[in-house]
Amino acid sequence: MATTVIQVQEQEKEIDIVYMAVKLNDYNTLKVNLRNGEQIFLKIDKSQWETYMIFEDGKIRFNRPVKIVDHDE
Repeated sequence: MATTVIQVQEQEKEIDIVYMAVKLNDYNTLKVNLRNGEQIFLKIDKSQWETYMIFEDGKIRFNRPVKIVDHDE
């Protein structure tokens, strides 16, 4: 049986991002390293609708509240 495949080649390219949003899942815990060396864990509130981590103008923000949790939550 014959089939057609597409060969993809990896290319490195520098891009200048102005805005990017990543949808977070309520079961994910995000590990965050702070400038002072401290490590914290963030989790979205399951009652919130679609929470996004947004990168805009060189800064990261969230469109809804997130909470700091223990790593084993």
